[in-house]
Amino acid sequence: MTDQNSPKSTTLIDLIELVLHGTASAEQQQELEARLLANAEDRRAYLHYANLHSALKHRFAFDVEEEIPTEIGDGQASTTAPRGARSRFVVWSLATVAATAVVVASAIYFQPPDVEQPIAKITGVSGYLEWTGDGGRVLGDLSVGAELPGGTIEGMTPSSWFELEFVDGTTVTISGTSTLTFSDYGQKKLHLKSGKVSVDVKPQPASKPMLLYTRSAMLEVVGTQFEVQAGLAATMLSVNQGTVRITRLSDDKKVDVHASQRVVAGVGRDMSPTRVPDSLGHWKSQLHLGPAGGFGQWLPGYDGQGATLSAIPYTLPRGDTIHVVAMGVSLGDNPPVVLRPDSCFRIRGRIASSHEVYFGVTVRHSNGEFAGKFQTIRSASVLEMEEGFEVILPLRDFRLDPTLTDAKHRLPPVPFNLVVESIWCHTLYEPAGLEIAEVELLPSEESANSEAVAETAALGMDIWTAASQGNLGVIRGCLAAGGDIDATLSAPGTLASGATLLHLAVLADQRGVVEFLSENGADLRARATDEHGGTPLHWAAALGRLEMVKLLVASGADVNAPDDHGYTPLDATGYAPDYEREAKVKIADYLCGVGGVTAEEMRTRSTPN
Repeated sequence: MTDQNSPKSTTLIDLIELVLHGTASAEQQQELEARLLANAEDRRAYLHYANLHSALKHRFAFDVEEEIPTEIGDGQASTTAPRGARSRFVVWSLATVAATAVVVASAIYFQPPDVEQPIAKITGVSGYLEWTGDGGRVLGDLSVGAELPGGTIEGMTPSSWFELEFVDGTTVTISGTSTLTFSDYGQKKLHLKSGKVSVDVKPQPASKPMLLYTRSAMLEVVGTQFEVQAGLAATMLSVNQGTVRITRLSDDKKVDVHASQRVVAGVGRDMSPTRVPDSLGHWKSQLHLGPAGGFGQWLPGYDGQGATLSAIPYTLPRGDTIHVVAMGVSLGDNPPVVLRPDSCFRIRGRIASSHEVYFGVTVRHSNGEFAGKFQTIRSASVLEMEEGFEVILPLRDFRLDPTLTDAKHRLPPVPFNLVVESIWCHTLYEPAGLEIAEVELLPSEESANSEAVAETAALGMDIWTAASQGNLGVIRGCLAAGGDIDATLSAPGTLASGATLLHLAVLADQRGVVEFLSENGADLRARATDEHGGTPLHWAAALGRLEMVKLLVASGADVNAPDDHGYTPLDATGYAPDYEREAKVKIADYLCGVGGVTAEEMRTRSTPN
């Protein structure tokens, strides 16, 4: 038989019963306490039995009223007492014990956990970041060497950078305005909410690979080196070493991606891995396509003026404010852009008040490893021009960002032959009205003022860029080579995705292109393959472009063509009513004058009396 006084031989249920009945020895009480402290399942079982025990005893205490003898001192029978009364006494005593036990167990079960053990340490940090831990604890003053038990790290500005090293040597790097949650409870798990992460994974147990989640995909990694970019609708994976398995969450489709391959996981995207493309030495911003990849307030072009990206404020932990604007460069499934020693940037923009401007780039090695931030400064006198500024920035003028001084021993001294992730600029303290209209990376400083640059760019220009920039020569050439005049642009995540050439020309306010396309048979009733399905006339009305509306109507556009939801161009003048309010009032008046009606009016007219 089991010796119930032996703490080594009793089961959990035995211990619970002994404690609830008040017959447990000190050793048994200590054993139960130790088991409850060590095991959450044991704590839950204890609470369950303690509550059950109390409830049952309380219920059956009132069922019997039988008299029983009560022993006094020498065992002689004394007066009798009703069994129910004694039962009530015993049960209330037991209930008290049980209730006390519940309180004790609850105190154990709900006691604050011990301070979590660190799972990684910070090995690199620059710029402005915030770490959020358990209980909502937020730290903004992060430093190299600090140990973290997990949590969420968020880059607050385009120039932010953060590197983390797990205990086993696995490193994780984020840059820019990225947000990453990390944990390791026997298996490393990363959640990339947005932005980009570069990971060098040391060998993991085959049964517990590192898992990385985005909104659209899950990655399983045993040991490799890779980069991930996460957007709202798609995830791009580039593998530098080893193999990564990626699963598209929408349909559970799985693909193994090997070294020097990449894949985009998104709804409707082909998940066949492709070779990482060769790098480019020339790049030009595409703000006319929308704000994707940008950091700042985006405004579409109007009346011949191109789209711009304006600086927005960010207040630093120490209280100072910077006004920042940035553009991603080597993003998505575009080829990587490499900075050559003789490269230079040409930047066009405007500034409203006298301030010096800090221009900078964030760069990485070809394997995805962070390579630093480099910056140069231009004085207010160089930038102050009523019509806007155009500045040439030779790459040789860029120096390592002072915030990376502590890491300079591990970073290259110059940004030559590195992949550029983003270009950014900012002013300090006061708003200066800084707007960027265009950024172009040129192969060499000598080419900055050369007509050959424009010719070279045009040779590689696609029909979409030509339509948005008004290059009729390239458009004619593309159409003559068999291009579809009514094709739609596939560029997930951009404002122009789903647009036809006509839509794009309207968006960029290129009236000459609209006139050319209309004369050559472009479909004026074509609907964009986006969530709204508007015609070019819908777009012109929504953007507040009166002259464009008049041109489209004169070219034969249907003033009452419905979009995918049944709304007409007149309805479109009500979209974002505060944007170009006066122009939209004029457009509404014009459309009414040429027979335009709202969707509601059309339904009323079609309803029989």
